[in-house]
Amino acid sequence: MILINYIYYFCLLLIFYTKYIWTYQCLKCATEVFNHSLTVDTLPSPTEDDCNVVTAVHGCYVHIEWLADGTTEVYYKINPALPYNSILTMVEHQVTLDTDEYSSRKSIGYSCRSNRTACNTIDNIKRIINSTIFPTGKQKEELDSIIAPAKNFNITSCFQKSDRIHCPKTNLTNCQQCMSVVQYSKYIDICSTCSTGKITRNFFTYHSLILLNMASRWEKITVGCQNRNACNSMKTIEQIRQILTATLNLEKFYRSTASTTKVTAILLIFTELFRRMNNRCF
Repeated sequence: MILINYIYYFCLLLIFYTKYIWTYQCLKCATEVFNHSLTVDTLPSPTEDDCNVVTAVHGCYVHIEWLADGTTEVYYKINPALPYNSILTMVEHQVTLDTDEYSSRKSIGYSCRSNRTACNTIDNIKRIINSTIFPTGKQKEELDSIIAPAKNFNITSCFQKSDRIHCPKTNLTNCQQCMSVVQYSKYIDICSTCSTGKITRNFFTYHSLILLNMASRWEKITVGCQNRNACNSMKTIEQIRQILTATLNLEKFYRSTASTTKVTAILLIFTELFRRMNNRCF
């Protein structure tokens, strides 16, 4: 009887511990908007009045975006729709058709998990920024000809190809802009077609998701253009991919987070041991 009671209380304790280790401590803050472009040296930590440390089930996220108007926005969120331990970068370059004005924006985000303390902090995002090399303004300007406005748009020049189930088919007579969305992961997923809605800009956007646990990368390139023959072709996509890739120095990143990595590894070992014990109890 004593042994049964011991097992009962042990398993009850294990349930509460398991619930604890499968939840994560995160910062959840009000969005911070700055009327200037912040650098890694001028990124401020959020104030206690604007933030709370909360419990999340799927982890934490911190995101910084440098907008085309020169302002900067910083977000602290929970339960991101991104894989754990990943870095998402974005670079966009566009031209407004009414004004022929070119502008750019970029962002970087970090998805993480921590049982003990919040991991979506300014210190961690600074480490990531210091390990990341974004394309320069000059590199983006090298691609201006792809999205340059065209007064006489030739709809028959759009490249069309679909390796995706849900790539929409468009009547060329309604085409307003050549469009391509290409994803690179294990396979190349291509959707090249036409946009039929009202067009206010030409642009290209490059997203890169780096999965740190797997040392792998997912990429997505979107192009909306009206210039040249087949301005949305795979040749153009590859050109954008080569020039706009945001490079992460993994050696530098892991060197700056070596102690955190060791602690995480130890926690994972104990988590697996308790998971096995939990299975034996139930």
